[in-house]
Amino acid sequence: MIDALDRRILYALQDGLPLSATPYRDAAEALGIGEDQLLSRLCALKSSGIIRRMAASLAHVKLGIRANAMVVWQVPEAEVERIGRLVAEFDEVTHCYERPPLPEWPCNLYAMIHGRSEPECEAVVRRIEQATGLSGGVLAYSRHEFKKTWTRVV
Repeated sequence: MIDALDRRILYALQDGLPLSATPYRDAAEALGIGEDQLLSRLCALKSSGIIRRMAASLAHVKLGIRANAMVVWQVPEAEVERIGRLVAEFDEVTHCYERPPLPEWPCNLYAMIHGRSEPECEAVVRRIEQATGLSGGVLAYSRHEFKKTWTRVV
């Protein structure tokens, strides 16, 4: 469980660290705590699994990654854990989820694939299917991004 100070830290840093030569010191000062205390709290939050990682967020379109597709497969229930882990290993896959199948939509494995073009995404799907034994992946390409944010502390 997190306490009030942890919540303040998460809230203060959810939009990123200050852009400076001393981002942790600056963030700590803004919170009214010492840098060592901030770092200690962040390490504890990471160890507990509340924070998975601290990382830079890349502007993928500016890097030439212009295509992304949600790919779905129907995977036998007994195989979904193993195959999902294999799919998740591909560098081009940023999200990989198991979801419950529905009578009108039997797919249960979802992966988001990013590439420079739609043909590049399709090549990744072929590689995934070759490596896993899957087939018949259905691709839905993104056309417009309405919102994209990280999970937020409220």
